[in-house]
Parts: sequence; structure tokens; C-alpha cells
Amino acid sequence: NRRFDHMQQHTGQHILSRGFLELFDADTLSFHLGDHEATIDIDITNIEGQEVLKVENLTNQIIWENRPVNVQFLNKDEVEVQGIRSVPDLEQDPIRIIDIDRFDKTACGGTHVSDTGEIGQVKILKSQSFRGGMRISFVCGGRALRDYQFKAGVINRLASDFTTSPSKINESVEKLREENKNRLREIKEFRKRFIELEAVKYVDSAVIVGDVKIINHRFSQRDPNELRQLANHLSQDSSTIVLFGLNEPKLHFIFCRSNDAPGEMNALLNLVTKGFDSTKGGGSEKFAQASGPPAYFSRVNRALKEAQQLLIELLN
Repeated sequence: NRRFDHMQQHTGQHILSRGFLELFDADTLSFHLGDHEATIDIDITNIEGQEVLKVENLTNQIIWENRPVNVQFLNKDEVEVQGIRSVPDLEQDPIRIIDIDRFDKTACGGTHVSDTGEIGQVKILKSQSFRGGMRISFVCGGRALRDYQFKAGVINRLASDFTTSPSKINESVEKLREENKNRLREIKEFRKRFIELEAVKYVDSAVIVGDVKIINHRFSQRDPNELRQLANHLSQDSSTIVLFGLNEPKLHFIFCRSNDAPGEMNALLNLVTKGFDSTKGGGSEKFAQASGPPAYFSRVNRALKEAQQLLIELLN
């Protein structure tokens, strides 16, 4: 089975390479046979989807015509006059030639099917830019059948989930994508409103030192991105300093201040996080953050109290 699989991929590659040469004057530079798919690299900088389909259609036409695949042995002089597609620089003479009847001749030492019909079909999976050319990924024969069976199964499951026909899956996906965008916009707006409401309680519990408000709070099981939004929102008020600490699921500190508040947040953060292992972070005078492995809430509380005390001493 493995040998026949390789024969299908290898002979299919010969026809595919000739197809690219015939239609777009693109030479095949290399061929790789993987466990699941094969690739050829061709010397063309760009090729569109419809052009790839033309090559695929030509390749399958040659396969379905069930042309004989013959092995010839030619000396070098004969090779030069017979228009062989690819001839390696070998010293040996004669050279083994694979002849696909009235379509392709190329020097090759591999195994091949006896007639092109044994390949079954070729399916090009994708084309992508690669090292100044294009890489074409494809499957032949049994691999093409298994690829189709897998993708047909995926499509049928999607059609069932969307309660639609396979031909209308794209429409259903586009509709779902648009609905998702709208939901994300709504969530973003709700999150903004929630943060505005949540911010009130932290302002009410702030420590007042002169004209400056210090908001100090430890959190647990919160999203650092949400805390960052909350801290930024609070620091929009004048003369405000925000000290946030999160102990789990991951250690996270956020120190920030309004433009008119004193203190260097990055320096303050560096001072209070020295005792935590594997903590990384940084920032500026106005905004700094650091994160690391989870920590006990008591340690995070001590760090926040230390930061607050340093600020009080600065303000006094």
C-alpha cells in the first residue's frame, strides 16, 4: 500500500510539473513527498487561484485519459534531442527516462504507475510564495480521496450545525462573523459602562493625602486587561494615583497616575516587586506594570501597602 501510494504521488507530480510548464512556462525546482501531502517548488513569482485550477484540470484530464507510462533508457545524445523536461547532471549513461505518452518525458529513478489512470486524481491543496517562487501542495490517488472524505465530513457537520445546505455554508459563516462583531462591540460597550460604575467605589475608598487620591486595591481571579482599563479610567481624574495588585491566577501589578500627580510609577514598582520571584515588567513614570507566577494575597497586600507608604512619605 505504501509503495503504491508513493507511485501515485510520484507519477502525479510528473504530470503536474508538466502542466505548470505547458501553461505558464514554470519549471519545477524541487519535489518533496511528505507523509500526508507532497509539494513542488516552481520558478514563478505569483500564480492566481484560477490559474492553479487550469493546471489541476489539465493534470486530471491526462490522468483520466489513462495514458501509458513507460520506462526508457536513453544515452546522453538521445536525451538532448528528445526534449526531456528534467535531466540531472549525471555521469551515468544510459539515463532512465519516464515517458508519459505524448505528454511528458523526464529523467527519474523512482517508482511509477503503469498507466496514468492508476493515479485516480490530483488535488492541489494550496499555493503560496516560497523563496522567490511558489510552493504547490497537492495530493494524489488515495490521499486525494481521504482528503475529500475528511473535508466532506467537516462540511456536512457544519451544514448540520447551521441547519443549511453545504452550498450555503459560506453565507452562514459570514452571517455568524457579522453577528460576532456586533456582540464584541456590545461587550466592549458593556465593559466600559461596568468599569465606570465599578470605579466609583474605589474613588470613595481612596486614601487622601493633601490634594492627591491614592487608590490601593488587591484583586483575585480578574482579567489583567480589565484591571488595566479600570486603572486607566481612574487615573483620568486629576491628582490620582492607582496601585492595583492581582495575586491569582497570575501575579500582576499595575501602578499608574494622572498627569498632575507626583511619583515615578516605574521606580516605585521596581522597589516593591524585588521580593517576588520571576517577576518581569516595566513602564514609564506615569504607567508601569509587572507580572509573574501566582503569589499569596498577603504578600501582594504587603507590597501594595509598602508602595502606598512610600507615596505618603513623598507627598508629606
